[in-house]
Amino acid sequence: MNFLAHFYLADTTAASRAGNFLGDFISGTPDSMRATLPDELVDGIIMHRAIDAYTDTHPCFREGKLLLPTKRRRFSGIILDMFTDHFLARDWAHYSPTLSLSDFRQEIYTDLQAYWEYFPEQARNVATWMCEDDWFSRYLTPSGLERSLTGLSKRRKGFHPIAHSSENLVQHYPLFESLCQELLSDAITKYKG
Repeated sequence: MNFLAHFYLADTTAASRAGNFLGDFISGTPDSMRATLPDELVDGIIMHRAIDAYTDTHPCFREGKLLLPTKRRRFSGIILDMFTDHFLARDWAHYSPTLSLSDFRQEIYTDLQAYWEYFPEQARNVATWMCEDDWFSRYLTPSGLERSLTGLSKRRKGFHPIAHSSENLVQHYPLFESLCQELLSDAITKYKG
């Protein structure tokens, strides 16, 4: 899962949402993290790791990886996570009938600010870019998703194969749609009950 799905699966508290975001930026054991971070933030990081472990071993993930060309399979986790965010954003009203994607986005940005003091510099940078460039709205369309994938490919050394991977999404759209929706459904059942 990428950022949008992690935020969606998190508990509806600022700490859980911020912790689910920080899962990509803070390492260490739960005990070592608890020495410098609030317990509720560490709980969100632990949840992030559990979600990643679950989705990375899910049969839909393995099947989706095979739809990507060999040159992109090394990055399949990132690519498939972003494809899943695309379908979550596109079908947001189905997953969240009472809160619009725009309002959810605003809640997330506010929640991240509540724990800003604990964010390492890289996390602050990514959160700022995510807010300023409105990544969640970009995820609504394959072309918007491509802007995010291309941006990531330019920011991270060696990630150039990620650029233009939305063409694989378009090429196999119904298959990715089915796989990502099943993965989301299973993750929602597991983490949101």
